Amino acid sequence: MSLQRFNHVLDLTQAGNVNYFMQDTIHLGRRGWLAIDQVVRPFLAQRQPAPHYRLNDAYFAKKWQQQVVKRTVLRRET
Repeated sequence: MSLQRFNHVLDLTQAGNVNYFMQDTIHLGRRGWLAIDQVVRPFLAQRQPAPHYRLNDAYFAKKWQQQVVKRTVLRRET
């Protein structure tokens, strides 16, 4: 993930089986939100450098916006 410039990633995969950590498969429970808060609060309290985004101008071109994406049909192996 760091190759895509995600430098601050919290891995909570080990806590997935803790009671009340997850509400369901994709939503945090009470303990999950507490864990997030304990990490995010100090991070937000620190002054962060302004990000420098490098956007490729090709994404703003009409040609890119109007391209038709070909769908690939995936087949199960039997």
